Amino acid sequence: MEIEENSVKIGADKENLSPEEGCESKLERKRDKKKKSKKSKKSKKSKKEKKVKDKSEKKRRLQNALKPIQKRAIPPLIPPLFSPNCQRIVDKIRLKFPRSIKSKVYFNSSLCEDWAQNKEYDNAQHINGLLMSEDDFLTLYDRENSPAVISNVMSEWKASSWTIESLLKDYEEINFLVGGHGYFDERIPMKLKLFAEYMKNNEDDVPLMLHDYGYNRRMSTKVLKDDYIEPSFFGKDYLGYMAEARRPPWRFFSIIPKRSGHKLYRNPYKESIWEAVITGKRRYVLFEPESPKDLIKGVSIPGCEGNNSECDAIVYFDKVLPKIIAHEDVKAKCDRYEMIQAVVEPGEMIFIPSGWYYCYVALEDSISLSQSFCSEVNFDDVWRTLRYKDERLAYLWFEFIERFEPIMIRKLRKVNEKDGVPEWTKEYEEKRNAKACAPLAYDDYN
Repeated sequence: MEIEENSVKIGADKENLSPEEGCESKLERKRDKKKKSKKSKKSKKSKKEKKVKDKSEKKRRLQNALKPIQKRAIPPLIPPLFSPNCQRIVDKIRLKFPRSIKSKVYFNSSLCEDWAQNKEYDNAQHINGLLMSEDDFLTLYDRENSPAVISNVMSEWKASSWTIESLLKDYEEINFLVGGHGYFDERIPMKLKLFAEYMKNNEDDVPLMLHDYGYNRRMSTKVLKDDYIEPSFFGKDYLGYMAEARRPPWRFFSIIPKRSGHKLYRNPYKESIWEAVITGKRRYVLFEPESPKDLIKGVSIPGCEGNNSECDAIVYFDKVLPKIIAHEDVKAKCDRYEMIQAVVEPGEMIFIPSGWYYCYVALEDSISLSQSFCSEVNFDDVWRTLRYKDERLAYLWFEFIERFEPIMIRKLRKVNEKDGVPEWTKEYEEKRNAKACAPLAYDDYN
């Protein structure tokens, strides 16, 4: 009721207003609206002006702060060495091998060129492969446990014409194993075109190397082994009776960039090795099997930098080997323990007898093939190491030798008798059959 009464009163007041008073009230309202709109416009303008002033002040401050920096000479941007795909894989490999040198000491040096020209670093025997028969090689080198550099062996090989460019034509998109500089170092698959890019553009003191021990077992790279023939004068390989899928790694395809190489090492199964250098020069050093490890690693020599077997090949040749040769105590021991050095040219092959330690560095970008084998000379040593390291392989090999080589099986039994190993019984045969039936993986040996 009260609301109705108020509305009636307001209506009555409006009716009571004169026309002049009504017009004045309307004009006042319009004026008030204009004043308010002008004030709001002024406030908006002032805010915009403040923002502009603040921005100009910020620019002025930045310019003042950048003046001393702009006066300095800004260095040009360094372009990346590798493509993103190549860089990603290289970084992944380097995480596993952080000990590689990155100081560019050897990258900017001429050590490799000096070593390639110096004939003092070659005291190995050099022989002509065309004039070598199986009996001559067996009596003169294999039985004498004597390393040798062999020439005129690869004349009939298709592999003798290999270059990086020719390999890229057929295997550009194929993965090969790339990694560190030791036999047991883990390796990561990398396309050949990416590795070629890395090898061309890298600035590492000790570049990564392609050292593939499984190319002969993969369908994509199996054809490579058809491009070369094993030299006949090395004789029969008794481990060849074993299926390739079960045999430890024994064929190696390598692409070694300049300054890279294989650190000090010897074959874990005491097999003999031949390495054929197709392109590029390499420097080798070899120590006979009886050489003390502390001596050849430089551990027992005071002040010997990188004094362990884990140092890279170029460091070993530059820092460790000269001190081993120059040390007085070592000179006396070197008369008893033979050390052989060799510079292997493209088209030559080096024979490394069973048990010898060796290390090499690539003096130029190098491609090579290598293979280990078991001859009648190192047959006993290979059998003992297999029997000690991997019983599964020993049982398997014994079975093959028993089936195909009755003369050599007698030799194996004599070795077992000499070492006090009991003759195979039913229990041994059951154990052998149970273990030999499972296929072997690369991880068992790497």
